[in-house]
Amino acid sequence: MRYALAVAAAVVVSMLPCRAAEPDAAKPWRFVSIPDFLNVDVKYPEPTWEDALGYVLKAIRAEKPDFVLVAGDLVMGRWWKGREQIEKLGKLYYGAWVRRMRDHGLKFYAAVGDHELGDNPWPPKKAALVPHLEAAFVKHLKMPQNGPPHLKGLAYSVVHKGCLFVALDVLEKDARKGIRVKVTGAQLEWLEKTLAEHKGADFVVVMGHTPILGPVRARASSRLMLEGGRDSPLWQTMRKHGVDLYLCGEVHAITCTEADGVEQIAHGSLFGYVKSVNYLVATVEGKRMHLELKRLPIVLEGGRLPQSAGNRPRAIVRIAPEEKRRGFRTVGTMTVDHTGGTRRLIERTGEFAAAYVPPPSRRSKPRGRLKPDPAAVAARIQQLTATAPAGHTLAAYLDCGPQTRSGTAGPVTLALTRGRPYAFPRPEAAKELLPTQATVAFDAAEVVLELRGLRADGRYRVGLSWWDYGGKGRTQSVAVALPDGKPQQVVAPTRLPKWVGDGKLPAEVVFELPPALCRSGAVRLHVRKERGANAVLGEAWVWRSQ
Repeated sequence: MRYALAVAAAVVVSMLPCRAAEPDAAKPWRFVSIPDFLNVDVKYPEPTWEDALGYVLKAIRAEKPDFVLVAGDLVMGRWWKGREQIEKLGKLYYGAWVRRMRDHGLKFYAAVGDHELGDNPWPPKKAALVPHLEAAFVKHLKMPQNGPPHLKGLAYSVVHKGCLFVALDVLEKDARKGIRVKVTGAQLEWLEKTLAEHKGADFVVVMGHTPILGPVRARASSRLMLEGGRDSPLWQTMRKHGVDLYLCGEVHAITCTEADGVEQIAHGSLFGYVKSVNYLVATVEGKRMHLELKRLPIVLEGGRLPQSAGNRPRAIVRIAPEEKRRGFRTVGTMTVDHTGGTRRLIERTGEFAAAYVPPPSRRSKPRGRLKPDPAAVAARIQQLTATAPAGHTLAAYLDCGPQTRSGTAGPVTLALTRGRPYAFPRPEAAKELLPTQATVAFDAAEVVLELRGLRADGRYRVGLSWWDYGGKGRTQSVAVALPDGKPQQVVAPTRLPKWVGDGKLPAEVVFELPPALCRSGAVRLHVRKERGANAVLGEAWVWRSQ
């Protein structure tokens, strides 16, 4: 009871607005993010796990955070036998989780994950238990009660030393379709109001369980994603109000993705299933927030640890002595800089600088080859040479689909590194349709090209053609990056012309390569699906300034 009163008092104090005159406001301070901790039903102590868990929590405690953020999946939560079981196991496993954090001196703010609601999917019988599962979370975690009326203790906000933190429940109940991964209605209205009321906050951090932007790495995960992605009302609300970070878990691996000035950090660990653990430490100092991702290998051994309903982790989790001596290693850094009245995401290294390109799945392997049409390619090259901008020559051309590498002479080359071939129909009425524009490379998320042989002092323009033949609602953007760098958008989301219904032929888009990227000699082009069936690309070419 004494501990509960202390936690309640701390929450009330942390929710009070921070006054500029506070003497400690300018001093550096820290918070840590550890989503999916632990994502398993374990007692406290758990003999075959406790040494490893203790090592990790002591390392986090050594960072001296004011608090830790946990973006869902604290427990396994497969408590499907009814209200009595939920109350019993909620007390046992949430109680163990809270005591473990308390004994390591860590204050926490937690969000709801799918395992807090019984784990996905949610057929009607399980969905009927969700209110009881939510009640167990609210009862034992005792999170702030300042969220929307129907989500008290599940969604909330905290103001701490001039910064705003918001926890969302991204698993909303839908009368017709059960549980949906989205943030809409009253919760979205509450978020909009909360962000507007704190527009003067030094930094704004939002956490929810699932990623919004993709693709992201995933291990031992059902890969839940927020409906609508970048076009969702939630993302657009965060963009509108200048949210700095969106922290999420679910995927048990690290992927850092930026869009619209908002940095999504998907990370976290799954004890007993994956062979590493990671956390994010953020140091706030005035108008700068320095982010550091840290990771440590762990060892999984033995049989299986019992759980309430299947999906059992390994019985032994330990950290090798040599890894204990080395400790957590930094795998990425970045700074959110608000100095000068603007927001910049700078000083990226490691995981923050690397672009994630998923490896081809079995279903993405080519099911056949399209034969190149040498005459059509030659005619197209002749046309692009004749129509080059003043002072430019054609440096490379690629007929995507039939070709995977440009055949033009010279140092500049275009190579397809992601995408498989497909040929759109060639309607008789489309007399002006070029054969090279009807063949495409496509991918579920993005078509990727690698451009090499660039001169450090060169100026280059890239041209692309694309077409939404069947009217599949395709909207695409283009980003450019160094081979190991983070993409920057050069073509905003653009609706592709469609033949079926509108009778429109393929469109061409031309953009200049950022000179700073050309100095490396190689860049990657990411043609990304924003909406619609998939990403498609008909042609790519490069004009070089003379």
